[in-house]
Amino acid sequence: MPWVIDVETNGLLPEASKVHCIVAQDFNNGQTMSFKQDECLYLFPPWARSVDQFIMHNGVSFDAPVLNKLVGTKIKVSDVVDTLILSQLYNPIRPNGHSLAAWGERLGMPKGNHTEFHEFSGEMVRYCNQDVKITRKLMQELSQEGQGFSPKSVRLEHNIRAILDQQEETGFALDVPYTTALMGRLEDEADHIENNLQGIFEPIVHERVSEKTGKRLKDKVEIFNPSSRQQIASRLMELGWKPTQRTEKGNIIVDEKILSGIDLPEAKQISHYLLLQKRVSQIRSWLEACVDGRVHGTVMTLKTITSRMAHSSPNMAQIPASYSPYGTECRTCWTVSNPLTHCLVGTDASGLELRALAHYINDPDFTKEVIEGDIHSANQRMAGLPTRDLAKTFIYAFLYGAGASKIGKIVQGNAETGQQLIDRFLDNVPNLRRIRSQVQEAGEQGKIKGLDGRLLMVRSPHASLNLLIQGAGAIICKVWLVCLMKKIYRCGVDAKLVASIHDEYQFEVRKNDAAEFGKLTNEAIKEAQDILQLNCPLDSEFKVGETWAQTH
Repeated sequence: MPWVIDVETNGLLPEASKVHCIVAQDFNNGQTMSFKQDECLYLFPPWARSVDQFIMHNGVSFDAPVLNKLVGTKIKVSDVVDTLILSQLYNPIRPNGHSLAAWGERLGMPKGNHTEFHEFSGEMVRYCNQDVKITRKLMQELSQEGQGFSPKSVRLEHNIRAILDQQEETGFALDVPYTTALMGRLEDEADHIENNLQGIFEPIVHERVSEKTGKRLKDKVEIFNPSSRQQIASRLMELGWKPTQRTEKGNIIVDEKILSGIDLPEAKQISHYLLLQKRVSQIRSWLEACVDGRVHGTVMTLKTITSRMAHSSPNMAQIPASYSPYGTECRTCWTVSNPLTHCLVGTDASGLELRALAHYINDPDFTKEVIEGDIHSANQRMAGLPTRDLAKTFIYAFLYGAGASKIGKIVQGNAETGQQLIDRFLDNVPNLRRIRSQVQEAGEQGKIKGLDGRLLMVRSPHASLNLLIQGAGAIICKVWLVCLMKKIYRCGVDAKLVASIHDEYQFEVRKNDAAEFGKLTNEAIKEAQDILQLNCPLDSEFKVGETWAQTH
């Protein structure tokens, strides 16, 4: 029998130490029960054993674990239907968000406002009771909205949320002394460039006169500020630069990419300065988020229409790659707590998007080229492109929804050239033409079916193929992670998830378990392949090291 549950405590996890009250409502008939103070500890646990389904809002991340921790229940993720997760899954970009307060407003059932949670009160019980009423009504709404979503997609997202909660709790070890020194070095380098630029661009003196008296006032001296886009544009224009890009409001666009394309040494210095400022800001955000040597970043498992995860506090998906400027230094900041006993193991899915494409194309020759041959050379031949690098740029631009005009620019052509490339490529891969046409047609209805039976929201029909492929990659990686965590548990390997970035996972692993763990990562992705019944084999690789720079 499903029951709607809400809990009020004296704090959030992990600080919460007392459950003040619990309100439960029979989802089917609306019967309501409440447990207050000591009743939560003595009466609720035996009653909860008779419940086969707990409907909660944020139940996976809060209500279930706080009840298990403080009153001794044993509520499993599989026992929970989380309306927060359902709301995010059914519409990741829902206007005004997914909170119970937002849903209360939508449903005409205001949540109310209660701010005192240190001590139990009757008002608190009434507040909890209103939350339960909203959650029950919300579940009724979501039951209708979620028609068309497969049960396995729902269960997958519940499991993923629980796993990422563990990752957030574990955190990723940050080498604070190294990181602090790196930030100081980059700040010094930026200061040196700033001083140099201020020597090149002399101060501008603005004469001032009083509007009232006409008397001369103290001159205003404008010292060049390399962080000011307006000043950058003005000074470079004085040196002969002619800007070509402006915002809708007519402001000149100045960024690192534009500056790097200007044939002036001053522009190169400014571009490097802005890069340094960006890196310093990123590094500072890591240090500010660090608690006891670890960074507990937030992961939003259902923030995007592709079902990819998103990150904040800090944004771990924007840690510079090792091949980018200062990327190796930045990734060296991330490590393990005890390098003597543990190591970092990074694992990522091999050629994920092209394998997802091969699954949908389901052409044996194309699949063989993806997994055994050189798919970019094959694409070069099929598209009639002069180099392999251009073919690589072409296929990813195509998959990401680039139109004929953007495709044409790859070969310094126009929209007509781009369309010819697309047509030639599709002529050589007829199954792709069919899939593309079918997906775009389905996209006209606003949703397409994802790899695990979920519905993906379409923003633009022409980008439907990209949505399908990126969505498939996200789903594959989520199934892979669930399979891997189960294997870790069953095998007793000492491995803790510390980062989840698109098609890559980083684990802190006991050194003696590293080789065994590496094997599990590949076994798990093969299991994911079987679960999803893919037409193209999956593969993964892993690297062992002491820092993130060494493991990806």
